[in-house]
Amino acid sequence: MKIAKILATTDGSARSRAGVEHAVALAEAIGAEVELLHVAPRPADYYPLDRWIWGEKEAEAHHLEARALTTARERLDGFVATLPEGARAQVRPRLELGTAHEVIVKLAGDEGHDLIVMSTRGAGGLDHLLMGSVTERVVRRAPCPVLTVPG
Repeated sequence: MKIAKILATTDGSARSRAGVEHAVALAEAIGAEVELLHVAPRPADYYPLDRWIWGEKEAEAHHLEARALTTARERLDGFVATLPEGARAQVRPRLELGTAHEVIVKLAGDEGHDLIVMSTRGAGGLDHLLMGSVTERVVRRAPCPVLTVPG
């Protein structure tokens, strides 16, 4: 099996950097391309749905979503700027809104990625029990192999 397309994920944190660096190193070694994905949550996911359904609230929802995209784009661009020059040249940044594990799995399947590379955050205790891990959810549902890198 040839690995030609790698989907690397970042939440913009220092912990996610390890996964991105591994994805870039692997891509350089095997001649693959790297798409660097940051998934920002939709503001509507954090507010009750009824706030966004009627009248003027719809305009407010669009404004909040545009602000969320701008903030996420700045975060992604800032993250990419901290990568070594060779790595910056190798990655193709991409920003999406949604639920991280759902977007990652869908994108990997729809666009034919051969490998997903992502850092683990090491969440434990109550946080892990209540919310689960994005990495764990991706591993369970991914349409391709997932390389996890300790963050």
